[in-house]
Amino acid sequence: MVFRGALDFGSGVAGAAHLYRLWQSDAGFAVLPVGLRVATRPDGVPDLILELVRGPNPMSGPQPYGVLDVRLETVSTLEQALPLARLIAPAAQVDAAPPESGWLRLRAGGELLLPPAPMAGSGVGALRTTVRLTDNGAALLHGALFKEALLVEAVAELRFSGVSPRAEAAVQFDPAILLARLLAQSKTGVLAWDAIVSWFASLPPEVTVLGAVDQLNRVAFGEAMADRVAARFGRLVPSLEPDCRMCVHLELSGPGHFDWDLREPFLAQRLFPLTFDAFDAVRRGGAATAVRHTVTQPVQSGYLLAEVAANLPRERPGVLSCGVHLHAAPRLPFRPQAINESVEFHPPEDRARVLLRFAPNEPPRFLLRAFAVIEETTGIRMLEGPEREIEGPDARLTVDDFPVRFLPLEISPQLAELAEVEAMAGQARATFPRGVLQTTLVLPREADPLVRWTAARNGQRLIVEGGQRLDLTRFAGYGSHTVSIEVAFAPGDKAVVALDFMPEASGVVTTLAFTPARPKREWTWFAGSPFAPGYRYRVFDANGPRPWSAIQPPGTALQLEARRLS
Repeated sequence: MVFRGALDFGSGVAGAAHLYRLWQSDAGFAVLPVGLRVATRPDGVPDLILELVRGPNPMSGPQPYGVLDVRLETVSTLEQALPLARLIAPAAQVDAAPPESGWLRLRAGGELLLPPAPMAGSGVGALRTTVRLTDNGAALLHGALFKEALLVEAVAELRFSGVSPRAEAAVQFDPAILLARLLAQSKTGVLAWDAIVSWFASLPPEVTVLGAVDQLNRVAFGEAMADRVAARFGRLVPSLEPDCRMCVHLELSGPGHFDWDLREPFLAQRLFPLTFDAFDAVRRGGAATAVRHTVTQPVQSGYLLAEVAANLPRERPGVLSCGVHLHAAPRLPFRPQAINESVEFHPPEDRARVLLRFAPNEPPRFLLRAFAVIEETTGIRMLEGPEREIEGPDARLTVDDFPVRFLPLEISPQLAELAEVEAMAGQARATFPRGVLQTTLVLPREADPLVRWTAARNGQRLIVEGGQRLDLTRFAGYGSHTVSIEVAFAPGDKAVVALDFMPEASGVVTTLAFTPARPKREWTWFAGSPFAPGYRYRVFDANGPRPWSAIQPPGTALQLEARRLS
């Protein structure tokens, strides 16, 4: 199902920033990232390269330019979000929502160093952008990198998919009239998403609302309409607003008649901004290691030096080779021969340059098709992905361009210390040996990408479904638990009953007193291991310790009788 595991934008948790329920899940929650940072390569070096490309002679070309290649990783507050989710669902499980894509811009001293550059997501919170810079832009970025007193502010707009809020209404409208009215508010066709929400929440006459208008949730109605209009008649674009509010570019439409039922689920896309210091980690690691100087040979007229890069997981088990074919049909009479080139990607950079010979003054357009050579039980075969057209010198690929499905997987260090972890999707299986926190499942495109996780410890096996990252917060047994305890008193029973409580995996004892006037108490404990989530209790006795009870599971109220505790 297309909505499986999606964020439910209509079920945000009050008092928690960007914590959402998952669609039609009783216990599933996901939290959006609260920060970004430059990722680290396996050798510990920040994963940012500023490449300065020059010819051997400034007078002979090529025109100098730069390439910024940076991988980012998200920062999420799972531990802080888990207690908030458990106020709603006692067995809540919280995952980190990975961004699908986005844009990155850089500013320093009020100057724009990098206009919004597209970023591609990997599925586990990692993003990559590879962008060509002008000579002046590369020089500005180089200077900012080495000026330690200069704060380089990075603003990322991250894209997430989720189910739009539902509203108890259906609508009818003519798109030509509705969009003309909306676009009258903007000369560029770009409007802030929240402004569109407010406009629809005012119930404009251009929209006929079918339903009980006086009982309508105006905010949910506005968001439901804004999400659908943005998807049907426009697209999300980098923000033009100083505070980076989400923006939508709308286009006029011809006349027609639309009927939308806003009670039906609809998968929408939204942008969330994050601001961070892009160069802090790079400077601490030594800015010189982030700069690379490359000398290229002069390029003759008509030739195109294309930059080809892909955002792929570093580990690709079962994939012997992957890359891209580039093709341009003959263009008679100026270019009688076809262009056929291939590029193979090698981790960790997965980036290469290829020289394409066009005719002088020919538009630099070519077709791109990704390939993968995979090893199967039946032998070795090459698969090819869909073909798409590229114009200009930059070709950026994502995992969706390839003929196989890459599923990067990651487990937290805390979980790795506790358990042996295995992941399965379709017929593919992956394990995490000691010290290994990341791997990749490679699946056929038609395979179901749902991941089934198994964590095992001392004969116990815990199973979690969904997501590409497994953390302790994904287990119902981990974290803070609260139990309601009631001691029933009858005439003649002791006036006070004291009970000791101790977590299953801890030696910390808490004593609670119960009386006929106060027969109910609550006790909260923290389970640091999902394999030991329960607790024990015993009667407190000043003359000596009593035996402990059997382990009690979390989530079940404890009801006792005073006469049986004496």
